[in-house]
Amino acid sequence: MRFPITYSLLIVFSIAPLTNLKASEATILFRDHSLLNLDITSNFTKIFADRKFEFPELRTYQEAHISHHINGVQKNIVVNMRARGWERLNSCQFPPLKIDFKKDEDNKRGTIFEGSKALKHVTRCDDKNKSRWVLREYFIYKMYEKMTPISLKVRATWTTYRNNAEKGKIISSQPGFLLENTAQMAKRNGLTKVEVPEKTGMDWRSVDRQLYLKLQLFQYMIYNSDYGIFANDMRNIEIVKGNNGKLYPVAYDFDSTEFVRSANIGHAPFQENSNFCYQWNEVEAIWPSFKTLQQPFLQIISSASDSWLNRREKMNLTTSLNNFFEMYENGELKKVVERTWVKQKCHLINRKVLE
Repeated sequence: MRFPITYSLLIVFSIAPLTNLKASEATILFRDHSLLNLDITSNFTKIFADRKFEFPELRTYQEAHISHHINGVQKNIVVNMRARGWERLNSCQFPPLKIDFKKDEDNKRGTIFEGSKALKHVTRCDDKNKSRWVLREYFIYKMYEKMTPISLKVRATWTTYRNNAEKGKIISSQPGFLLENTAQMAKRNGLTKVEVPEKTGMDWRSVDRQLYLKLQLFQYMIYNSDYGIFANDMRNIEIVKGNNGKLYPVAYDFDSTEFVRSANIGHAPFQENSNFCYQWNEVEAIWPSFKTLQQPFLQIISSASDSWLNRREKMNLTTSLNNFFEMYENGELKKVVERTWVKQKCHLINRKVLE
């Protein structure tokens, strides 16, 4: 399906901070929430060929030229680009991309990318059953941003890709979005990124307990079990640290959720997601603040352009979101939490809470 190049996206909402951290202003790229039109030329023949490499360091960067408009003036920037990702890298004809800016700051000055660090460019999967995934995933990031400023910002794009290995032939024209750099998000919040080796992981009790609980509820709401912070299972979670020593989890890559895959929301058992060792009184204490997110979440869905979420998608997602919040009222959520506490044998775990 081809989408029109010009259309509105959604109303921009203010973010209710979860912590006492005061986020500074985002870079130019993420201050504007309108659709960004890009024209990218690179050696996509080589970029596509590098999908065979499992390890990212084996995928070589190719020079790319990005043309765009800012304040009505056409701008051009030279960057380096390569294929990234894992599942979509192998299952989609057009892979997600990593954009690395040249170190010369003058290269970015006056462009939409001024002040930006390396970015992820999430692209559309050509498979007809997956072609709308990128559109739905965009709104998960917008919802997540409502929950906490310690989240990655996104900017919707419409991109025309030209292959300079084929004399500039247009190979695709599609919607997608740019994803904020984690280190830059951390800096925006007065935090620093922490590198946690995948095989090492970390103790879930060492992260900010309140934020982690809200993140668990959010992941459960969108039916996502494809994340973890444990040894040999550190996936789709970044860790950032405050000056006070507190650690905060940051989720990304939501393409495995039912929200994305079927435009619906189920409810994955907490025990499949992580070691959800919270007692019901902790969930009950935090629920009022999580409940305040229901209407902003629904507003994001209802205000989306019909090109990005059609009527059926909006109806299904609205119903499913309401059903999740109803779980608290009818007691189903309490049963899930208490059942998980028993199955996970949480009473045997040292549940020291970091103050």
